[in-house]
Amino acid sequence: MAADVSGILEDVVIAPDLLSLSGRYNIRPSEPALLIRANGSARQAGYAHWGFRPPWMTDAYMREAKRGPFINARSETLFEARAFSDAGRQERCLILADGFYEPKGEKGTKREQHYFDAGGLVAFAGIETAFPEPTPDHRTANFAILTCMPNAQVEPVHGRMPVILPQASWADWLSPNTSADALNAMMQPWSGAPLDTWQVSTLINQRDAEGPGCIAPYKPPPAAEAPASAQGSLF
Repeated sequence: MAADVSGILEDVVIAPDLLSLSGRYNIRPSEPALLIRANGSARQAGYAHWGFRPPWMTDAYMREAKRGPFINARSETLFEARAFSDAGRQERCLILADGFYEPKGEKGTKREQHYFDAGGLVAFAGIETAFPEPTPDHRTANFAILTCMPNAQVEPVHGRMPVILPQASWADWLSPNTSADALNAMMQPWSGAPLDTWQVSTLINQRDAEGPGCIAPYKPPPAAEAPASAQGSLF
């Protein structure tokens, strides 16, 4: 996920420590990302960790189940899934981004990485929760991105894509009064302006990778030169 959100939060309440926002090019699961949540009648920006932990997902549960927090949630079953239904009804959020990465190929193989550029700020539909930490006063905010079937652009690369919401839909997504039917109508494959897409290098697989190089178009290495002729020389 990549996001440059400077200068687009004029109508959002921002805490003083968030005023020096800068672009990110490689936001990875478990890392904090900027999101917008409803706070009464206002919208509030804040950070949450990418990886949704329902209250029952304790450390002991994850060890036994051999799994980590939920990175994504399927939009088609949002209101039925045990892990997500409460948040889907009560704790929706917007994850700001201007692009996202998808791998092409089977898991366990060396996969190509592709970047999809939205051409401007959009928001991924998300759900949020706050997992209680050992100290009663401390709760860690965390989120998952909702996914849907891919549109025609993403389908050749990956079988799912994030639910992208244009700015005109943000208020309805955050409103506690929006019906489930209306929310389901929003969670559809992106049909707005076409996404720009290109293959990038596997630099983003490195945990500390950051900067514009992450989204630079991939340049294959030069072909190896043919070995010199084995025929001997007279001189």
